[in-house]
Amino acid sequence: MQKQYLIHQDFFESVFNDVAGCILFHKSGITVHLEQERVTDLGTLPKACHEVPKYFPIEEGQIIVLNDPYCGGGILSNFTLLMGVNLNSGNKKKDAEFLLGKKFSVRPFLKYTENLEEEGLKIPPTPIYEKNVGLNTAILDAISNHPLVMDGFRHHLEKNITLIQELEEHLKESQKLWAIDLDQKSLESYINQSHHRMSEFLTKIKPEKAHYKEQWVTGESLKLELEKQEHKLSFNFTEVSDSKIYHLTKAASFGACFAAVMNLLEQKIPINTGSLECIDIKVPKDTFLDCKYPAPVFLGFTEASGLIANFVSKVLAKINKEFQSAEGNIGCCSVDLKFESGPHFYDRLPSGAGATRTVDGAMIVDKWTHHELQVSIEEVEKRFPMKIRSTSIRPGSGGNGAHTGGEGMIRSYEIKEAAELNWFTNLTGHSADGFYGGNSGLSPQFLVVRGNKKEKLKAYGSMKLEAGDRLDVLTAGGGGFGE
Repeated sequence: MQKQYLIHQDFFESVFNDVAGCILFHKSGITVHLEQERVTDLGTLPKACHEVPKYFPIEEGQIIVLNDPYCGGGILSNFTLLMGVNLNSGNKKKDAEFLLGKKFSVRPFLKYTENLEEEGLKIPPTPIYEKNVGLNTAILDAISNHPLVMDGFRHHLEKNITLIQELEEHLKESQKLWAIDLDQKSLESYINQSHHRMSEFLTKIKPEKAHYKEQWVTGESLKLELEKQEHKLSFNFTEVSDSKIYHLTKAASFGACFAAVMNLLEQKIPINTGSLECIDIKVPKDTFLDCKYPAPVFLGFTEASGLIANFVSKVLAKINKEFQSAEGNIGCCSVDLKFESGPHFYDRLPSGAGATRTVDGAMIVDKWTHHELQVSIEEVEKRFPMKIRSTSIRPGSGGNGAHTGGEGMIRSYEIKEAAELNWFTNLTGHSADGFYGGNSGLSPQFLVVRGNKKEKLKAYGSMKLEAGDRLDVLTAGGGGFGE
């Protein structure tokens, strides 16, 4: 049984190697394999696979598109494709036995809104491709021509439909090559073994209760009671405020909690129903951790999800000293520029990680996101009326200690045309804390230089920039560990 488990694990890792933000889901309700791009994927991808078949049956070769966060999507610029797939030759039914899911992103807008409809175009589960028919051009035209659709949606959709079809073909060819069984019985055995391995890891966590409370300057507050049970970690958020700036769904909150646990693993354990079911969360309804439509989700999914993962990490460290580390990745810096002539530019800059009792913190890393939309400096300067004057490490930004916190970065933009700037960074109200006598990392900063005047901006907001202005973004450093 152990040998067969390892064969299945190697098979799925081989098929989905380097494919971030994807899922293979069995119609019985089993998440067979999941690869995350963002921490929110850990909860939202399985939710999408559970929710979409409630709307309509999905046939083999049919592809559904959605971005509705309340149906298992993420932020509105992050789209999910779900494709019906049959992998067992004995299945002659019209409805697909598996769902193959893949996320893709277009460049987002940073907007401060009070409801989801103002953030962008919300797409509920929508059939966009039919086997032997092709693209549903009427629906695609309607979406592409909507005034709130994200730039480049049509191009990225068509590209990723091809990619998910290639992934399906690769999956089928690999199944034949490996001669591997993917029937429900074999999958259930694999899931049970995954559950056993995750449970074994959890035995390292002491069977104790721990609690922790945090208040953010935005007004959000939360208290978590963590309990280690026999084969499960239970996260009970007993006191959670309503939303002030941040809004998450329960699925996104689950992803943040699970990511904090996965970050502790010493060996790779597959992400599937077996490992996912070892984590249980309880969240009060209608709080900022379990918002309902039409609450906007951009800041919650991009920033607060990482803050929740950091928060959970602190609680886990209260139980086990070996999990202790200084704080880091307290928030990336987001820059959104809408130029007068029309082009729209968005950038997201990572910060430094916290040090641990054994190693320094990593420099310039987003611990909770595995892949990001990145364009070369040359491409940016070709497409937008701006110049990236410099990109460098922010010296001294990591907190001192026996092990030093990771350094943040500095990026300087020269604006060549009038533009509207929106910016955002960490709003917890503190810099990355040091631990065991280590110093805190430096806080993030936004600076606008106009002529001989330099203005330090607050943590978030909007303003007009003029041609010739310079925007300097200094991201946070991680906390140091030990004296």
